[in-house]
Amino acid sequence: MWPKVIAQLWELLPHATRLVPVAQKYFEQRAGGEAEVLAPLQSAVSSISGSNEAIVRQLQEQAQLLTNLTAEVRDLGSANAALSSQLDAVRNAASSASLWAKFATGLSLVAVVLTVILLLKH
Repeated sequence: MWPKVIAQLWELLPHATRLVPVAQKYFEQRAGGEAEVLAPLQSAVSSISGSNEAIVRQLQEQAQLLTNLTAEVRDLGSANAALSSQLDAVRNAASSASLWAKFATGLSLVAVVLTVILLLKH
């Protein structure tokens, strides 16, 4: 089998020698055409990578801002909770003071009525 393959390749060798220059011209033209196509593509890719780097920087800055904002929101939430508990304490104190004021007003009214009654009897 191998001798037949070698014999056939030997017969094709003159044809191959004529095709090598044609193939070489084809590949050179193709390589030149690829270089012409690749140059604009490479510049486009470099500009895209530059814009991607800018976008990545902006995203990193925004991520940092979001991290800071999250911390501020947490701080405001804890401050809000503290102020809410203080407000509840003030409301309880105000309601207690209001109750004492009502009680004192009632006692004062009773004292005035008793004083008027006692003054009228004498």
